[in-house]
Amino acid sequence: MKPNRSPTAFRRALPAVALLAAGCGAAPPPVIAASAAPSTPAPVPPPVDVWPAVLAGGGPWTLIGGDGRTLLVEAYAPRRLGTGEVVRLRFTLAGTPYTVPPTQVASDGAVIHLLDETLEDADVVDALEATSPWPRRAVPLPQQTRADGLYATVWRGPAPPGETVVCYGEGPPPDAPDCEDICFSELCIAERGGVVQLSGRWAPEGDVYSAAGYADFMQRYSMVRTPAGQP
Repeated sequence: MKPNRSPTAFRRALPAVALLAAGCGAAPPPVIAASAAPSTPAPVPPPVDVWPAVLAGGGPWTLIGGDGRTLLVEAYAPRRLGTGEVVRLRFTLAGTPYTVPPTQVASDGAVIHLLDETLEDADVVDALEATSPWPRRAVPLPQQTRADGLYATVWRGPAPPGETVVCYGEGPPPDAPDCEDICFSELCIAERGGVVQLSGRWAPEGDVYSAAGYADFMQRYSMVRTPAGQP
């Protein structure tokens, strides 16, 4: 049977009941606190776009390898082609030009394409019209779930400032045999730091090149999981 009064109304009636009970020599009934209203969960922030500084033509960003060598990364020649933004990437290793894919980035606002610099503008427009599994905003794409091996991992730093870093990579497809050498390639873009890490097959000699303060960010930041709980 449901009560016909709210907990607040019940508490307000308690003093009169207590006085009546005290006159009869009985102990007053205990005061029952109203249950707290359920707390409203904090809103989930929308996925972050980490690309504006790169697509606008930023840098150079300085990355340091494990052997101490310096890799400069510069985004240059930003332009619009068709419906998308396009920019070239220039890599310089210890003062010497270093050519490694990807050397061109294109985006239609929804997805990211990592391309080779040898593509002519017409080919870039064609690429923009094709599909890409890499969302422009920070949404995880689990490793070894696609036949082409493409993936994206999303990392969120402690608040404040709570910066987001997205690593776009290539790796083995599902059920691939064990890799004998270096299996993955990654380019990591930070919300405020720009290009902060290059590693694997895209990096010189497969080393890990990191910007200052980002060499250990994967140990300090939390990996954002997909809704299904996959890494």
